[in-house]
Amino acid sequence: MKKLSVLFLVGLMATLAQANIGLIDDFSDTDLSEYTLSKVLDAGSVSNIYMESSDGFIRAKGDASDGAEQVLFLRDDYHLGVGETLLVDIMDNPVFNRDFGIVVAATKTPPSLGDPETGDVRQNYLEVARSRTSSSASYIRTYGFDGTTNLGGATASGVSLGIGPSLFIERVSLTSFNLGYIKEGVATTVQTYTDINNTDIGYAVGFFADLRAGTTSVALDNLRIVPEPATLAILGLGGLVALYRRKR
Repeated sequence: MKKLSVLFLVGLMATLAQANIGLIDDFSDTDLSEYTLSKVLDAGSVSNIYMESSDGFIRAKGDASDGAEQVLFLRDDYHLGVGETLLVDIMDNPVFNRDFGIVVAATKTPPSLGDPETGDVRQNYLEVARSRTSSSASYIRTYGFDGTTNLGGATASGVSLGIGPSLFIERVSLTSFNLGYIKEGVATTVQTYTDINNTDIGYAVGFFADLRAGTTSVALDNLRIVPEPATLAILGLGGLVALYRRKR
């Protein structure tokens, strides 16, 4: 029995490794070199947003803003396949101006604006973010682009998440994605995108940020890919247990 169990575990580990399933980053070091930063929208020309993981979490930070700015922070050594879900945990709940969350994209090097340069080159990505405003209102917000076609977004308003829930992007099929959040073990889909033409969306994964007025975003942690939509709630909570054991 013991030999059979070992063989089963070895086979399972090999399968998960081939499928790119598991923890992508727990931000226990300050190395973010696997990611590429691309500025995809800027109304004020000067690049103000950067990423930091000095305290074991990842945050988006902004210098004094000169207008709306949005960035993608992507890596392509993990890919989101059909039946898999990208997850990240929300670790604090500050008041900050606009959005920080996760994204799936077609490439880790999409068209990007220079510094200084204004414009809008957003294309081929889907994102779900924790959103706050200067009035302390709380939201979960989604948005997406298929090619350069703006797919629009949806908002779950008045979501008092506190510390501990997860954002998720679930790939239902090659052309369909559910985006939402998990709170107290319950997964809520904020928006479903269907009929996506660019099936490469999901080849790169990472973070989306939209910061204004020079601020520091919510902290995120434990970026990971899990299998099977039915296990979302269990794995979301399980990730938190592991997190608190590691960081307390």
